[in-house]
Parts: sequence; C-alpha cells; structure tokens
Amino acid sequence: MTAGLPVGSAAWLRVPVSFFITILLLSSGGEADAASSNSVVISAPVTRPTYATTIGKVSLAGTASARAGVVQVTWRSDRGGSGVATGTSRWSAPNVRLASGINNIVVTASDRLGRSRQDSVAVTYTPPADTTPPAAPGSLGATATSGTQINLTWGAASDSVGVTGYALERCQGAGCTSFAQIATATATTFSNTALAAGTTYRYRVRARDAANNLSAYSPTATASTPAAADATAPTAPGSLGATATSSTQINLSWGAASDSVGVTGYALEQCQGASCTSFTQIATATSTTFSNTGLAGGTTYRYRVRAWDAANNLGAYSPAATATTPAAADTTAPTAPGNLGATATSSTQINLTWGAASDSVGVTGYALERCQGASCTNFTQITTATGTTFSNTGLTGGTTYRYRVRARDAANNLGAYSPTATAATPAANSPPVISGSSGTTVVAGTAYAFTPTASDPDGQTLTFSVMGAPAWATFNTATGRLNGTPGVGDVGLTEGIVITVSDGTAYASLPAFSLAVTQSASGSALLSWLPPTTREDGSALTNLAGYRIRYGQNAAALTLSVALNSSALTSYLVEGLTAGRWYFSISALDAAGVESDPSNIGSKTIL
Repeated sequence: MTAGLPVGSAAWLRVPVSFFITILLLSSGGEADAASSNSVVISAPVTRPTYATTIGKVSLAGTASARAGVVQVTWRSDRGGSGVATGTSRWSAPNVRLASGINNIVVTASDRLGRSRQDSVAVTYTPPADTTPPAAPGSLGATATSGTQINLTWGAASDSVGVTGYALERCQGAGCTSFAQIATATATTFSNTALAAGTTYRYRVRARDAANNLSAYSPTATASTPAAADATAPTAPGSLGATATSSTQINLSWGAASDSVGVTGYALEQCQGASCTSFTQIATATSTTFSNTGLAGGTTYRYRVRAWDAANNLGAYSPAATATTPAAADTTAPTAPGNLGATATSSTQINLTWGAASDSVGVTGYALERCQGASCTNFTQITTATGTTFSNTGLTGGTTYRYRVRARDAANNLGAYSPTATAATPAANSPPVISGSSGTTVVAGTAYAFTPTASDPDGQTLTFSVMGAPAWATFNTATGRLNGTPGVGDVGLTEGIVITVSDGTAYASLPAFSLAVTQSASGSALLSWLPPTTREDGSALTNLAGYRIRYGQNAAALTLSVALNSSALTSYLVEGLTAGRWYFSISALDAAGVESDPSNIGSKTIL
C-alpha cells in the first residue's frame, strides 16, 4: 500500500524491511581506479562480511592480485593483534586470536608500486559458558582487635578460569546459623568494623568467578569482641512538660535521652516556688513519664530531670518546667437549672431550653436525661451540653417524651434536677419511593427517553428534580421524564445524573447513572499486499506463517491490531470503523514468531 492512497486500492505494500536488508561491503581503497586491477578477497571462513564463532581463534584465507604483482598480504584486528599472511596470490592467516564480542579484521594486499587494496570481516566471538565453580577458600581465621572490630583472613580459592572475589557472611551468637552476607572482597583479608562490644560473631566465606559460579563455604570461624568500658554520660532529656491535673497532682513527661550503651533510668528533682533553685530528688523512673502526687493545692512547683546509664554516668539536666496546682477541691454542687421547656418541631425532633444554674466556682455543663411515655420515670442520660439549649433528634413520630436536666461543675459536683418537661412528637411523614433504571447509551440522532416510577405512602403530591442532566435533554418536574435527541456534536459521556422525588418534606433519589452518546460504526477498509519471499540476508523465506495488521486514528500510535494466522492471505477487510481518518500498517511473521519491520502507513477516511 502506497502512503497517501486510500485503503482498498490495488497499490502494493512496501515489502517488510527485516526480510530484505542487504549488507554491502565496500573496498577501503578509495574510488575505483580503472587503470588498476589490484584486489584482495577474504574467502574463508566465509565470503560474507560477518562471521560468528564460539572458538577463540579464527583462520582467514583468500586471494589477492595486482598488475604490478602482490608482494605482501597483512592483517590487523581492532581488538588487538596484527600480522603478515602466508602467501600472496593465495594467502592464509591461521589462528588469529579473538576477543569476546565483535572483532573487525582488515586484510591489506600491497603491490610492488606501494599501492594497496583491503577487504574486511567482522567476527563475533561468544566464549563458551563457564559452569565450573571455584574451589572452597582455605581455612578462615577471625581475630577480635577491639570492642568494635574483628579481622578475617583465609586461604585463596582456585578456579578453572579465575576467581573474581569472595562473599563474606556473618551471624551473631556462639551457636548461630542465620548467616547473612555482609561484604565482598577481592583479596583474602577483611576487617569487619562497627561491631557491638562483648558479642560473639561467626563467619564463613566462599569464592565467586567471572561467570558468577559460587564455591562451597570455607570452614566457619568464631570470634568475640571484648566488652567496652562505658565512660560516656547520657544526653540531656528532651523538653520537660509539667501539667497540674488536680490540686494534689502534677504529671510530668519528657523526651527520651540517648546513650552510647543504653539509658537505664531518670532522676527527677523538685523545688517549691515560681523561681526556686533548691532542687531535691523526689523519685526515679525508667520511662519518660511520672505523676507527682500528694502536693499542696494552689502551689507552684519547678522540676528538672536527668538520665543515667548502666555505668552510673549521670547526664545533663533537662530544661526546668513549672506548674501550679489549683486550689483545694470544690465540694459545693451547682443549683438546679431554671424552668425546662420542651417543644416538638417535627416527628423526629424536640427542642429543649432551660434557665442557667449557678455555682460557687463555675458551672461547666449540663447533663440531660430522658424517658419515653407520658408518665415514665426510668430516666436515662442522653447527652451533655455546655449551653442552655439542646435539640434532641432521631426520635419516633407520635411518641411522648419526658426530660429533666441538672448542672455539673469543674469538680464534677452534680446539682439538683430541674422540673420535668414533657413533649409529644407528631406522627412521622413517610418518604416517597422511586425506582427504575435508565439505559446507559444512545446513538447520536436517536431519540432517548426515561421516566422513573415513584409513589408516596402518604398520598402526597410529588415533584421531581434532576442534577447533572446532559444539555441536549429536557426534564419534566411533574413526571420525572428525561428525554431528548442528541446530535453528532453531543457525542461523549455525561456522568453523575441523579433524579430525585420529594413530597415536600422527605426526599428519595435514584442511584447516579451515566449516559453515553455514541456514533454508529459502519465504515470498513480493504487492505491488500504481496507476500514476502526472501529474508533480510537474501535467503529464501520458506516458513511464512501469517501477518499482523495494526491500525488506529493516530498515525504515530496504531493501537488496534488483527492477527492473520494464514500465509495464503493477500487481502483483509477491516470493519467496524467510525467516521474519521484511519491509518494502517502490516508486518509479516514466520513460523518461529519472528516479525518483520512494519510496512509503510496507508490511510482511509470513513465518512
């Protein structure tokens, strides 16, 4: 198929690239000299410009000629090595050493007049895999040189190709077995640092070669680091906080201190007075909190804390913290609240109001209690409030409730109850019911309509509303009908459409739904091609298995595809295409699943 021609024409596809690439090797002697017949040709091991082998040497041979007579044939490899070939008109260069990878070898023939001609071959050498692991390393020795370091030595391992390094593993404990790799080394010594003092470690090592073959482990070696003397004091604890929780108690908390070995506890000191300095230790703690009890009410205390470790090193003090206990406990209860009023505002709500109570220190809130029934007495607390009003919701319609309230102060003293108030909720309104489900797609140019089913248990008049309706549709608030005919310009998705019905008090809604306007797909494109017959290297293609067609509406992203599992096909009809311009490309596959490069891109416009 030729680019720019409509799909379905009789134009030929470009033959897939990967079956027809030809490698052209040019002489490096410059432009052809019509007066010279000098030449040199490599004919062994191949006549092609490339050759692959798993043997580390290659023998080259060929012919050379010159009108003035060939005097010498030489060779040179870009991976190292050069030499003079044996012979001239028929020459050979045996056992040319190869390096792993591509070796570009150039053969040069020189005549008596100093003129030369060259030929070259690219030899790819892939060494055979090394599967023989190294021998195990010799005896492993471990010596602790300090409380944080153990030095390791071991006998070198041997390998058929060569050892590239050693993997060292370690576990902690005299009888441990959970070894984990800690390092690699290229020599036969290693210093393991940053260890814990007074700790036993076990080690083992094994060798690795260039092919990543791992040897057996060496014998295990064990060493213990000596315990280190701790002369380092802990750091100062973090910021100290002091909070008075009653007239007799202050709670303290502070940030943990750190130590080179470990903090074992904290010493807490206290003095009395806003600016006192005569601190005295009052307690010790192992955590970072402490409750100082038995204090005097209305008194200011200062605190500080410092840490110590197992070696009894004492750290610096934290910053001082100050707190004042409140005055002695309040035992006087508040007065009873004023007259309590209860008013039903709906079938599920009663609003309460009452007069404020008074207290010798201060009222902090009110406890509200309720029971159900016109003469009930089994009151239960339903809530607390800080103001003198409360809305009791979630009630049952057509039900009588009784209420009472009492005040509470900061000392948790409860006052007497207010007089009881009674209110009855009106009968409950039953919400309307709505059901039905809309279709989710409509084709552009086609009429759409949906009317839900709705009813009200109380027989009330219903009204409908809609949210998120598409712009092309109309809505009837009396029936809930959503209808309209979208055009081509309305193609797309409208999400979150919600139809709601109301009886004036309660509401009910259908689940949100989406409505997609689509455009009918009716176009098709006929592709035709000629099958490939050869491969990239010029050899015959004998196992053609099929084709893969890729297509889409973006020439740079052909995201759709069709696999054709038949080598006999030379055309195919792609159907179900929507309006717009479509682009197509085809590639060939052989029986081994090898796929050619794609053809040129053809296109067709679907109206």
